[in-house]
Amino acid sequence: MSSQQNELDTDVTGLTAVITDVAAQTATLGTDLASIAAEIATLKAGQPSLDLSGLESAVTTAQGSQTALDATVAQATTAAS
Repeated sequence: MSSQQNELDTDVTGLTAVITDVAAQTATLGTDLASIAAEIATLKAGQPSLDLSGLESAVTTAQGSQTALDATVAQATTAAS
């Protein structure tokens, strides 16, 4: 019985490490997307004739996905603890 418990504990520890890593990567993604959005705004201000709508839309979509991923990671973190 304790052997099974040890295996389960090891699995939980491994899963928790993965969730922690995903959470860190998700946070980094959010920071990177904000930086990209700021660079787009700077470019748009400096060169207003450029059509950046496609790029802005892509970043907005990615930010929405990142927000959803944040919520999923938070749920997984809660479930793992």
